[in-house]
Amino acid sequence: MYNIITMRLLIFVFIIYICEQGSGTIYQCNPSAACGCSTSSTILTRIVGGEIASQGSWAWTVSLRYYGSHFCGGSILSPLFIITAGHCIQDINNLASITIVAGSITLEPSSSNKFYQTRSIAQIYKHPNYNSYTQSNDLALLRLSSPLNITNGYIKPICLPTGTIPQPPDNIDMVAVGWGLTSMSTNIVSSILRQVTIKSIPNTSTDCLSIINNNQQQFCAGLSAGGKGNTSIFNFFTNVNDFYFSL
Repeated sequence: MYNIITMRLLIFVFIIYICEQGSGTIYQCNPSAACGCSTSSTILTRIVGGEIASQGSWAWTVSLRYYGSHFCGGSILSPLFIITAGHCIQDINNLASITIVAGSITLEPSSSNKFYQTRSIAQIYKHPNYNSYTQSNDLALLRLSSPLNITNGYIKPICLPTGTIPQPPDNIDMVAVGWGLTSMSTNIVSSILRQVTIKSIPNTSTDCLSIINNNQQQFCAGLSAGGKGNTSIFNFFTNVNDFYFSL
């Protein structure tokens, strides 16, 4: 049986080349691409528990701050727009309380990091059909007060798919990224961006059936190790950023 935990993550489709090297997997792409490819190739060596991401490997990932404190993640769509989860900003009424930090894998950027950028928010666009109970249409856009500089390679937009994308095939590898809780026994988030490989799980599985409300927008993914796994639900094309790693 799978235990259900909540995963918050942004999933979008981009082209990568996957290579096996020793005990790890390398995700490679064209670093000169306009979107969806970071400066550094990504190497994942652990599944259970995840691992720390390297600087420049997930260049579209941003930290959302509420009066300076991290509370959610997001992804760069363009120099002026960030996509995030609707549930992250559903109670935000004061734009001045929100900022984003891009170009840093640490929640507190180091003094040696010359590439990170901070922006305030000019406007929030919530999906008009977001349902907080079912988590359907769990999307929001943030328009920044000024464009990000995306010329240094450490800050890049994610690619958007064109048209309607079908559900992912069962049992394929996916990567979850975020500053999430590393254990369900603590309320302290990781101070460094982490990454973990997960598997897509059939929507027809017993656990998925009990938590999916719209199989056109949602699917299951998670981990299974040693007979005791974790299934995580997240919305298809929805940014759900903070997540639990299975330890």
